[in-house]
Amino acid sequence: MSKKSYKDIQENVVEVALRLSAEKGWSSLSIADIAYEMDMSRSEMNLYFYDKDDILYALGKFIDSRVMAAEIDIDAPVKDRLFEILMERFDVINEYRDGIKSIISSFKCSPKSLIFSFPHIGKSMAMMLEACGENVDGIRGAIKIAGLSGIYLNCVRVWIDDETPDMSKTMACLDKSLGRAEMMVNKFGI
Repeated sequence: MSKKSYKDIQENVVEVALRLSAEKGWSSLSIADIAYEMDMSRSEMNLYFYDKDDILYALGKFIDSRVMAAEIDIDAPVKDRLFEILMERFDVINEYRDGIKSIISSFKCSPKSLIFSFPHIGKSMAMMLEACGENVDGIRGAIKIAGLSGIYLNCVRVWIDDETPDMSKTMACLDKSLGRAEMMVNKFGI
């Protein structure tokens, strides 16, 4: 029997944490609960994650790697490429819907976790822009990253309540938001 790699174990921990988050609620969940479910000691868990904020960071990387594995039509207009890649992101998080909704809900009680997640959201959006062929360097790049981060977070709010099987409300929000952003980019030459 082969040993699992460090990355494989981290991904397993993230998936177990999401499942437990859906069952118990993220706020009620402890690292010890996750360690127990993984059949690990607390000290062994520390080799992978010190706290739940570490798990959130790994979750972001896990989502990013899944999204980046998707094929993007690089010849499509930028708005269409961004729509495609962000909907891929929503498809990924939708697989873990209840766990992620529990995490988002917990931010009301734990603003520290929300604050720690902001830099990762920016990095993720920079990666999404780059995957779509957009330059993210300099002030223009920072504006694009900030704008796409705002669009994504706004659409996450819609996604939370979107119970449609095809996420049509989320898609409509994303399409409308990207359309407004496209007008701003064209107007101001960003």
